[in-house]
Amino acid sequence: AMVAATSHLPLILSSALMTLVSSSESWREIRRVASSGFSGATRLASTVPSMSTGICITNREAIEHWIDRFIEELLGYKALLAAGDEDIQTGLTAARDSRENWLSGHDSYPDWRPPPVPGVAQQLSNLLVGEALVERGRKLMGLYQRGVPDRTKGTS
Repeated sequence: AMVAATSHLPLILSSALMTLVSSSESWREIRRVASSGFSGATRLASTVPSMSTGICITNREAIEHWIDRFIEELLGYKALLAAGDEDIQTGLTAARDSRENWLSGHDSYPDWRPPPVPGVAQQLSNLLVGEALVERGRKLMGLYQRGVPDRTKGTS
């Protein structure tokens, strides 16, 4: 899903933008004024189609999820445009700030760390026994290793 958001969705968006604009009746005139922004936004449309097709088929559900989310975001920007200059500026500023923070490494979640990748033994245990039982076993071993008092003896 993360790769769909950051790699596959941009591929689809780039291709859709190129198809949309180049199929316009005004394409002859539009292409004369298209600048580096359009070129950059449509760069991924130049990806080898057989590779793109494989990506889309392999990760279809996640890509569809992000397309739906993108449509919602576009509708939000449409509403900002209708609201006026100040609202669209606020939206564009937030997008710019998010991108600058990401590029500089100062994103919004500095304490977030990806979860550790389980080792082969842990993956096999989870598969054969089940994650919940493995976790319960770990907790019991932790109690045993810390020296749980023997409840068969009386308390003093």
